Amino acid sequence: MKKKIYISGVLILIFTINLINYIVESQYGVSLMEYSTISKPLTEEEKHWLKDHGKIIYGADKNAPPLRYVDTDNQYKGIFIDYLNSLSIESGLQIEVRPLVWDKALSELKNEETDICDMFPSVERSKDYLFSNPIYKLRGVIVTKDNNKEIKNLWDLNNKTIAVQLGDYTNEFLEENVEDAKYVYVADINEALKVLELGEADAVVGDEPVCSYFIQKNRYEGKLKIVEKEIYENDVVLAVPKTHGTLVNIINKGIYSLNKNNIMEKMQQKWFGISATMTYTGEKETHSFKVILSVFFIFILLTYLFYLINRSLKNAVADRTKELNRSKNELQAAFDVFNRIIVIVDSKGNILNCNKSFYNYCDFTKEEVYSKKVYEIDDMFKYIWETFGVKNINDISFEFNYNNRIYKIHVRNIKDIKQLDDKNDENKDYDMLITINDITNNKATEKQLLQSEKMAAIGQLAAGVAHEIRNPLGIIRNYCYLLQGKNARQNEEIYQKSIDNIELSVERASGIIDNLLNFSSISGDEYREINIREFLLFILQLEKKSMKEMNIEPILECENICIYTNEESLKHIFINLITNAVDSMPNGGIIKITCVDKGPIIEIDITDSGIGIEKHNLDNIFNPFFTTKDPGKGTGLGLFIVYNEVQKLGGNIEITSSEINIGTTFRIEIPTKGEQI
Repeated sequence: MKKKIYISGVLILIFTINLINYIVESQYGVSLMEYSTISKPLTEEEKHWLKDHGKIIYGADKNAPPLRYVDTDNQYKGIFIDYLNSLSIESGLQIEVRPLVWDKALSELKNEETDICDMFPSVERSKDYLFSNPIYKLRGVIVTKDNNKEIKNLWDLNNKTIAVQLGDYTNEFLEENVEDAKYVYVADINEALKVLELGEADAVVGDEPVCSYFIQKNRYEGKLKIVEKEIYENDVVLAVPKTHGTLVNIINKGIYSLNKNNIMEKMQQKWFGISATMTYTGEKETHSFKVILSVFFIFILLTYLFYLINRSLKNAVADRTKELNRSKNELQAAFDVFNRIIVIVDSKGNILNCNKSFYNYCDFTKEEVYSKKVYEIDDMFKYIWETFGVKNINDISFEFNYNNRIYKIHVRNIKDIKQLDDKNDENKDYDMLITINDITNNKATEKQLLQSEKMAAIGQLAAGVAHEIRNPLGIIRNYCYLLQGKNARQNEEIYQKSIDNIELSVERASGIIDNLLNFSSISGDEYREINIREFLLFILQLEKKSMKEMNIEPILECENICIYTNEESLKHIFINLITNAVDSMPNGGIIKITCVDKGPIIEIDITDSGIGIEKHNLDNIFNPFFTTKDPGKGTGLGLFIVYNEVQKLGGNIEITSSEINIGTTFRIEIPTKGEQI
């Protein structure tokens, strides 16, 4: 019995709500839900929005009388301008009117140069605007020459030439409903009627009040006529830009208040002496028989639907259960495809789910895995749990060396999104998602790639080093020649000077060779203190020969700044950047290196006066295998390696300027202490 009473009460409630909704919609043209919103005063949020936004700019057609037009006194007036004034008073809006050509009015509204414009809503226009509730109805009509007997309805416009206002709703309507028509686009209806009167079009399509006004004003009676049957009758709304959702709510409240006081009817009586053609009042059919019939129909329908729902409920639940199980199995199958280890654990370390790679890694059966805590799997998972499992971790990634393998580990609290707004989130349980990827082979390949690129750079520098060695060798040869002379041993001063210079030259050549060997050696991840000025001088010395041959002048503005960093990474960074700079100046130029000590970081600018980089290439310049050099002259890996090495040092690299045939500046920021000493 209780169940029957409950069902009856629900049905009565539904019928009552539908009846009230029907009455409200008939009276005001909005649903009960909308009515509950628009019948309330402005909210504090809406008041703040109006205060922050300031004036509301209305931009619309400047020549569409009697709706809106600029008169001979240069005043913007019309029935809708009067309506806006009432809306301004009712809603507290400060509305500024701006007469425009219709097409420009639409574009300015779209670009948010204006705030509101009255128009017909459509699917195409809804892509750019939001719409208010309906304000009034407006008919679209066809105007032809008075002696035209062919055009009597919309379909008679097929294959005809039609004059229409550019940007008007009629454009969209005719494109959808008329076939093979030709269009003459004009600025307003007045111009369209002139085109028709001159015989340059077969018909004009536009708003009925505007067409009637211009036919009378231009004394076209007897020349032009409005076809008796209208082609559409649509609601007119206020459109606003997509970003002005709050303004729509404010306008709807004003429209409701004006409709309640029949303001539009009163304005029509003022302008036309009539009150029926434009006023929007919905269907307003309140006959008691229709209300009773509607309620009875809803009752029968709901009763039948309830019977069907009740009968099929068990089947629906069963089908849904099967679907959920199938989805779960499909998800698990996709889960198992991943090569990386994936495991989900709860706040107590229990394993909730894992993929096939996890089973392969730990070599346990499913039963064994779910009987263990995650920290009991091995030392790596124990470390993860002890470090992150007892904390509410949002998102963290790190590398971990274990059993001679390198793993990329990502730990994430998978409930953080749901509990983002919960102030007590830290006291709640959470699940943790752990993904582990074995990157050992990737690391080895990357290391080989870096060394190969480095050795290629060394090969390029070998010629410069050979040139530097020739100078001390030449000195040794000259002094050896002096020592072979007959008087050399008799002259102690010449003899001792020759011996001293030979020793100095040997030391210089040995130093050059040692530097090259040091440069080519692999220092790995070792950090040490480096004098950045001496380091850059050595790099420039290695490039000296190639720069001299290409008439390139190096300029170094750098004090004796010491930084604690990875020398191996610095080698890759600067040898690649300087080599690229040299390659960009085939006709000579200047390479300027400037160092600025900024406390926790050192800022290094490398500027060349080369050919520059095209703007469309700047976004790709650090991508692997991207190069603008001719085939065979570059691998496209140099700047990619530079970028990765800078990132590895915890720094940043960017192109601060690049102009064609003027040059490029790379800026590098590197921490002065990349690792604790």
